[in-house]
Amino acid sequence: MSTIWKALKSERPLLLDGATGTELEKRGVDVSDRLWSGRAVMSDPEKLEEVYMDYLESGSDLIETATYQLSGKGLSALNIDPRETYQKSIEIAHKAQERYLKKTGKKTFIVGSIGPYGAYLADGSEYTGHYGEVDDQTLRAFHKDRLEYMYSSPLVDIIGFETIPTLDEVDVILDMMKEIAKTVHGEPKPFYIALSCNDEFALADGTSLHKALEHIDANLDDNLVAVGTNCCRLRTSMVLVEKFDLEFNNFPKLDKQCKIIIYPNSGEIFDVRIKSWKTDEALGITDLEEAFKIAAGKFLAKKRLGFVGGCCRTGPEHIKLLRKMIDEKAIE
Repeated sequence: MSTIWKALKSERPLLLDGATGTELEKRGVDVSDRLWSGRAVMSDPEKLEEVYMDYLESGSDLIETATYQLSGKGLSALNIDPRETYQKSIEIAHKAQERYLKKTGKKTFIVGSIGPYGAYLADGSEYTGHYGEVDDQTLRAFHKDRLEYMYSSPLVDIIGFETIPTLDEVDVILDMMKEIAKTVHGEPKPFYIALSCNDEFALADGTSLHKALEHIDANLDDNLVAVGTNCCRLRTSMVLVEKFDLEFNNFPKLDKQCKIIIYPNSGEIFDVRIKSWKTDEALGITDLEEAFKIAAGKFLAKKRLGFVGGCCRTGPEHIKLLRKMIDEKAIE
């Protein structure tokens, strides 16, 4: 059994990293084009590596490749070689991982990040699920090359499907993962699905959590290790973790095999009028560090929690806080 599968059996949740795109932006990297954080793979690899190092030194068990916004379709349209770019993204994460291992002796893991079709569209549809007339064949073709490259890389330990907004895309992912596992010799890779959920506590396309988890349970892949949500509002995440925890009770197969994964935004929301981030007033608290700590406490109270981290506008300080809270809970 490989190290990642052993780590997944830990009673303690594994700690993901925080934001990549907004963290790079804080450090002066231009992430304004269609490739978002993926642009840094080519333009600012040293700064991307330093972001990874900061997360590792803050306590992350896993770091995610900057490939959320990268796809064969999107890169080819810009005359950029997809395979070379995927490889470089993996190598940047691995370089930070090796530096950290040499410095501390601690083993960490790399997540092959795979964003949704909506990320390629770059029209916000990963938060609405409004893909238009997009059939399963189109979704399969979109995911195919990046998934196969990440899956075949010996440096990638686990595949992470992020901000998935529609039940149709979930279905395609499950089918593709079953197919790809049949092609490998030796141990297959684990994977997780983090759904894009709205403020009504459903998938972005309106599918209820119950229906989504029912479908996943009915089509359960042996290598699926976690289901949950990412890139949601902090205040929403506190309710979502309760709902996921309750819904897992309804699906014994899913409950036995999978954990909950959750990594929300910082407590800020993007104001499109001023094109800037601001505190979410609906949180009812202006101290965002305290708000994140409160949310983290709710996550860590769940025995089903398997992965936790941060998404947009979170940084090393949030990961450091989570590391401290996870370690303190372990010795209670």
